[in-house]
Amino acid sequence: MNALEKVRLIKELHELGHDLDHQSLSLYEVARSKKRVHEIFQQCNEPIFKKQLLAFKTRIQPEIAAQEFARETHYYHSFRGFFFTEGLLNAALYAHPVSGWAFLYDPKRGWQIWLIPAPQRTTLISEWNLDIEQSFSWLLHQQQLSSCLKSDHELQATAPPLSLDMVEEKLPAPSINTYISKHEIWANTQVLTVQQKSATELQTIGSPAQLNLNHSEPEKHQVENEENVAVPDIPATLEFQDLLFQVSDFSFAEARNHYLFELSLDSESSVQHLKMAWHYQEHIDWSSQPVYLAEQIDSMGRFSHYCMLLGISEWQQAIQLMQFWGQQQNYRIAAIKTISAVELGTKFLQLDSLYQTYSEQAQLIWQQEDYFPFIPLHQITTKKFILFDEQPANFNTPLLLLQERQKLRVIHGEQRLKLSATEQMYPCLILKRDQQINWQLIHQILLDVKAPVAVAELHASILDKALEKLM
Repeated sequence: MNALEKVRLIKELHELGHDLDHQSLSLYEVARSKKRVHEIFQQCNEPIFKKQLLAFKTRIQPEIAAQEFARETHYYHSFRGFFFTEGLLNAALYAHPVSGWAFLYDPKRGWQIWLIPAPQRTTLISEWNLDIEQSFSWLLHQQQLSSCLKSDHELQATAPPLSLDMVEEKLPAPSINTYISKHEIWANTQVLTVQQKSATELQTIGSPAQLNLNHSEPEKHQVENEENVAVPDIPATLEFQDLLFQVSDFSFAEARNHYLFELSLDSESSVQHLKMAWHYQEHIDWSSQPVYLAEQIDSMGRFSHYCMLLGISEWQQAIQLMQFWGQQQNYRIAAIKTISAVELGTKFLQLDSLYQTYSEQAQLIWQQEDYFPFIPLHQITTKKFILFDEQPANFNTPLLLLQERQKLRVIHGEQRLKLSATEQMYPCLILKRDQQINWQLIHQILLDVKAPVAVAELHASILDKALEKLM
């Protein structure tokens, strides 16, 4: 490639970037411009273009850009990843007892760097910056001030490097909008003012290092003369949403040490799809606190019931308690969401209304790795529209569904549905029928996919083909 061609491509990149930044294009023109940028990415792999391409990759492929940028630094083995949510980022930083750093990205505000300068120290956070390189210059400045990170060379000289794979194994995957794309991740978070908190204060509210993200056995704190510890007077009944609940101890003795109590309606009004708990705290108006909802599954991965926890103000503590609650009953938590009591109302009394509220209104705060949301079986048209051979399924295999108008039809899931005749809720991936995704497209893809067909392969192929049509 001669110099004139290079100059022409750089100029074209700037023009494309200007149009994309100012959002003056139609949907079709945006797709066409992005496709052209991708073509230039493929064409321009010489070092002279690295700086030019980085600015465009951060707009179009921020996750890939962050990984590639971190790999070029001297601190890649201390890099904990790229995140859209503060909770997952914090958990990644505290997942290992050494210093580390990570990117937080917001499409509107740009880039932040979060840094733990020493083991179990308070997190330092940079200002928001639209340029990834300027954000990294803040990290270099912190490094000059305190030598808080070891370089890759130093780590390799003293011990095996801490790989990103080791970190990612300990973390749940980011929340995914299954209706649109496997890359669109929930990003409605608030900035934490962690810099202003001391390490002692963080321990008081429960740091992410204390969160049980691996379903491991929670630490049991030994208390001398446990029988002499003062236990608060717990009321026999509790009113919530104008309903009167009976308050009782759980069958596992450790619950009282956590001030965790079971709530139940009278037998005539019992709800089989939901278990409820209340966390007692003195001098706190529990009724004004958020409500936490979770999907609970058994050891095989089958949906068991929803859980609802009242009386907690801090989401970190809610995650910890719900994990503890599930473990004590030999269940696992698949995902945890939060919602206000006003939004929830009494929708928890019926399975369908609770599912709708949980799916559409509650905000996700934690999920297990390879999480798929659950859907009631009776909301699905289970007969396959297109017949083809499927790979064998297990209880963790999701149904692949197509939503058209008010119906949800099974694309892939025949083998999964055969596993049990008693399940009420199934894990799922949902695609919406539109101009890009329809039965004709799916049939065309199935003709090209080797049988028996895996659900993940089919889902990815449909999304890729739809994106090609859009571009």
